[in-house]
Amino acid sequence: MPQGAAKHGTTNGGKPHTMNNHEFIDCLTDIGWTMRGLATRLEVEETNVRRWASGRLPVPKAVATWMKALAREHRRYPAPRISTRFNPA
Repeated sequence: MPQGAAKHGTTNGGKPHTMNNHEFIDCLTDIGWTMRGLATRLEVEETNVRRWASGRLPVPKAVATWMKALAREHRRYPAPRISTRFNPA
């Protein structure tokens, strides 16, 4: 890997991104969103989200910060396990 490259080879003019493409995909998974769902939520073209996921475009800093915070909270507070049996209470 070239010197100055972030993990998995995503760089921004020799400087590491705030979030590389693998971290981006991990956050999407932790939050439970699809690329299309994120694009809709951010009101951006899905193509841009796919480029962030592939590492062809850097993830904007504001998006990276927001997604890291959301993913952290989703890991901290996972969905409750609910019995599949009927429980009226």
